[in-house]
Amino acid sequence: MALKQEDDETAAEQLSRETGRPVEEFEPDFDEEPIPDASEQTWESTDEA
Repeated sequence: MALKQEDDETAAEQLSRETGRPVEEFEPDFDEEPIPDASEQTWESTDEA
């Protein structure tokens, strides 16, 4: 099972590099703590402007 976990981590890292998004988004752990979406940050920036 450890090998599978390592494989998933590598896939997450690869996706992170390809998409430029944080690895946490692709790791199973991110389900516990929802990562703020880019759209969520947009309203904050627009509110300031």
